Amino acid sequence: MLTLLFLPVVGLHRFWELRSYTGRELARFSGRLTPYSYRHTERFLLQLSKLDGDRALTEALARWTASLWHGAQATRDTSVPHFYLDGLSLPVYTQTLIPRGLIGCSGKILGCRALTLLHDGQGLPRLSITHRGDLHLTTGIPSILTHYEHATEALPLTNLVVDCEAMAAEFLVLVKAQGHTLTTILKTKKSRRARFVQPCRSVRAAYDGPAGDRAP
Repeated sequence: MLTLLFLPVVGLHRFWELRSYTGRELARFSGRLTPYSYRHTERFLLQLSKLDGDRALTEALARWTASLWHGAQATRDTSVPHFYLDGLSLPVYTQTLIPRGLIGCSGKILGCRALTLLHDGQGLPRLSITHRGDLHLTTGIPSILTHYEHATEALPLTNLVVDCEAMAAEFLVLVKAQGHTLTTILKTKKSRRARFVQPCRSVRAAYDGPAGDRAP
């Protein structure tokens, strides 16, 4: 675990970069003469996932970020906070068949892992969860909200700002029943298509024009 924690200290960003790592600095952090190899670290992560360790680490991360940013947010704003939710798909290059998904705006459909991200109104990260590559954002949002609210024992996050990808009728009914209010930002050229969301009181749509003007 210490090896994974201190990877950025030695200039490594992903654990598979241990395959070409020849230094000894990581060994000092873990109290060893030589650092753990890539294969050893991979086996450790596999065993951790089988023991449901990923859930425990995810909840610990949520509690840590909540305690880290809580004081700063409380002093800046006393109103009901807004939280931003978005999804991201990152390609995974492997010979194993894994679920495929759309990679950003590239138009490519590749094997990937999907990330669901939660930020507060100050843009500070609160939690991120990894899913299958074919996960849709409307499925990832309830999951990350449940994880965060359960781990931090916080009140339900009522004011949510989401991407237009989450504007699905079935999803809107679900979040409205749970007491959430959704805000989305759409481009002007999509405003006509988004008129169907106006009758739903749990959604507030803001339209950005070419010059940044917003229609009421």
